[in-house]
Amino acid sequence: MELLLTSDATTVILDPRGPNVIHAQVHLVIPRGTQPPAARLHSIRVSLQCKESLSFPGGWFETHQWEPSIDCEDVGDFRLQSGGTYSWEVQLAIPDDMPSYERCRSGFCFQTLRAEATFEGFRFFRKTLQAEKSIFLVPEPESDDCFCYSHSQTGLAESLGPVAIHTESQHLTIGGYIRTAAQVPAPSPDCSLDAVEFTLTQNTKLKSRQRKGRETDGAPKRIRLLRAEGKDCEAMQWMIRLPSDMEVRPSTIAKQNSLQLTHNLEVRFYYSIDDSDRQSTSSSSSSSTSSTAQRKRKAYLLSWPIHLPSCAFRWGTTHLPAYSPHDPCPVPARGRDEWTGKNEHLSQDQCVCGQTMEEVLEVEREMARVHSCGIGEGFDWARADVTVPEKQAGHKV
Repeated sequence: MELLLTSDATTVILDPRGPNVIHAQVHLVIPRGTQPPAARLHSIRVSLQCKESLSFPGGWFETHQWEPSIDCEDVGDFRLQSGGTYSWEVQLAIPDDMPSYERCRSGFCFQTLRAEATFEGFRFFRKTLQAEKSIFLVPEPESDDCFCYSHSQTGLAESLGPVAIHTESQHLTIGGYIRTAAQVPAPSPDCSLDAVEFTLTQNTKLKSRQRKGRETDGAPKRIRLLRAEGKDCEAMQWMIRLPSDMEVRPSTIAKQNSLQLTHNLEVRFYYSIDDSDRQSTSSSSSSSTSSTAQRKRKAYLLSWPIHLPSCAFRWGTTHLPAYSPHDPCPVPARGRDEWTGKNEHLSQDQCVCGQTMEEVLEVEREMARVHSCGIGEGFDWARADVTVPEKQAGHKV
């Protein structure tokens, strides 16, 4: 005898306008030749359990739980028989104050859908069956055009002169990509560009639910996306694969979350100039008539905030496919509710992180056509090199 629990979606997209509900199905399977503990069921309760755990830098912890539940109707109307299969369907409302799914170094917030079937009998001797399923609550992005991204940042550095960075993407999500182009139009004659480095910074803020108004900033996490030096700096155009959700988490949208994550994209220009003053001083104090020119190394930083949507937002899951005489998205051979791995929180089968770079780039032109915009206007993106972050080298993405 087995109790099964399924739902219409494992990843539930939360609509900020609400209300949000989960459609769950409960199935009681009684094999042939097996007698149930009682002729009828007493009740079936379906609940959504949410556990939030916070680890503050000061060394203290907070744990909070939510557990809305609902009872299935007409449970006792069926007389249970051997070899029968019985099904019920419920709609469970998601509370507005329930935080979305999250996991990071400072804590986690997990959701679990749970069903418990209780057979008739004496109160303290009733037999029960239980079934559980993980649910991932993901808030909907604020912008309807969350995939497309374009940003230009300018600055002025000593000796390096004016600098400009242009970033563009048609799939800006965790595990997606960013095309970048840099310009240094007027450096000084004695200035040479040595390297350009792109870094993604993740900032964490923890909000206490027990102590109102108390907020604590966690240690920032920096991930090097790309370091171009030598001949790689000559092209000044690169394509970067963003890290997977194993290294960086999406930017927080829901305000009720105690874990608030924000991101900044940083670009550092490393360059060197002639140290004329130091060279003249050393020449006057030394009796040698020959001296080697000294180079002074400098760095210039450009930084701006960037919002990274969840990797759950794949292009194929948010848009209907075009009409075709053949099904472009056949039913998978293995059910989405079936899981045989060690940890389903680390699975990348149903998100952008599990796609290869070629699969992500295949939808670029389609997305550009839907959004009525060109790909990389003003830049020769065809010359850009594909660069995968160092930590993802050797990892199938």
